[in-house]
Amino acid sequence: MPETEMPFSAMQLVIFLSLILLLVGIQLIVSVKTGRRIKRLESLLQTLSERQNSQGSELNQAETSPGGAFEAFLLEDPARQSMVKSEQFTAYRKWRHEKGLNWANS
Repeated sequence: MPETEMPFSAMQLVIFLSLILLLVGIQLIVSVKTGRRIKRLESLLQTLSERQNSQGSELNQAETSPGGAFEAFLLEDPARQSMVKSEQFTAYRKWRHEKGLNWANS
């Protein structure tokens, strides 16, 4: 019976498997670090989003609440209510500037 030749010796097989385990370990470490970075970025984005939402809601409440500046602007001239929204906002910004309600004028 002829002897069958093995493509790898025992030593080569051990080296090959060790190399595979090493590469898998490196890949695991990299993926864990990447996951941590992604979680950190997600939490950072969430806090920024919460800050913007809280600031935006404060501004919106101050601007659009009953008796607020935007309502006063609309009540000053009833024709302003029939304007297109973009024209209303442009006129409102100009009105705020004229009244000295902008931060730059305070």
